[in-house]
Amino acid sequence: MTSITSRVPGIHVRRYHTHDAQRCADVVRAAVTEMEELDTAARTLILDHATAQLLGAELARLVAVVAEQGDAIVGVAALDQDEIKRVYVHPSAQGRGAGRAMIALLECEAADRGLRAVRVVAGVDAAPFYARLGYERLDAGVHMNGDARVPFVSLRKALAGSP
Repeated sequence: MTSITSRVPGIHVRRYHTHDAQRCADVVRAAVTEMEELDTAARTLILDHATAQLLGAELARLVAVVAEQGDAIVGVAALDQDEIKRVYVHPSAQGRGAGRAMIALLECEAADRGLRAVRVVAGVDAAPFYARLGYERLDAGVHMNGDARVPFVSLRKALAGSP
């Protein structure tokens, strides 16, 4: 995997390294705190798992990338087989191209691995972002985990050269 620079000046996307774990956890925590679709139990559930140790271990086993603006990590995303997951952008950097650049790099990686399509399960509020990137909405629902209620949408995108 190569790194890329987005069309937005100052955003650089590169492969995740284990020493990035704490800064990635900080991004997840900041992003989740701003997610209006989550109830308190869901927010707590996600935040409890957004530690450097837990998130770092997960990202280390996936094809994970980070978006940087200067010396700061402002986004994280990962590819797990045909699923793009753990896509978070710090609220201060949202709307500046970091998410789009991370998704583009993961889509290229997926195509390089011979995949014809990728899928995403995301929060309902993220659906318009993925639609702008060419993702087709497949399904929506609510994931329940104890008292935590997490609304989601399932999306899919055919990769370049695929039917």
